[in-house]
Amino acid sequence: MPEAVSLSELLATLQFSDPTTVIYLDRTTGQIVGSTQIRAEANGSHEPDSMREPNRLEPLPILTDQDELEIARHFVAAAEKAEDRQRLNLALCSANPQEAFQNALFRCQIANEWFQFRDEHLLQLAKNWLDAQGVTYVDDVTRHAN
Repeated sequence: MPEAVSLSELLATLQFSDPTTVIYLDRTTGQIVGSTQIRAEANGSHEPDSMREPNRLEPLPILTDQDELEIARHFVAAAEKAEDRQRLNLALCSANPQEAFQNALFRCQIANEWFQFRDEHLLQLAKNWLDAQGVTYVDDVTRHAN
């Protein structure tokens, strides 16, 4: 029986991974592995388990810059103060929207709200993705929050 995936580990990977790097979920062990780990296994003396079982590794969803901007737009729409919404919308229309958005968050003093909003969005993304893949998981995120 496949091991359950740690939701907190998946969430951390989604939060901090490089969008140019492919990262996989090992359906058998429930572990998250990078392509460098797979190559290291392949360089060993035997064929890695992940190569013998074609459906064992599932590539994780990649959070692109466009995905990040879409999350930011949702956050802006939900911002309480009109002046914050205006400043954040202006930042999102700039030549470098991600950097301008981050700066505006701190100027508006709502960066903490943004990071919580983003984490909640990524948590839901992770749950939806795991459910769609039919992968069981341990919700160790909610447990730590209590």
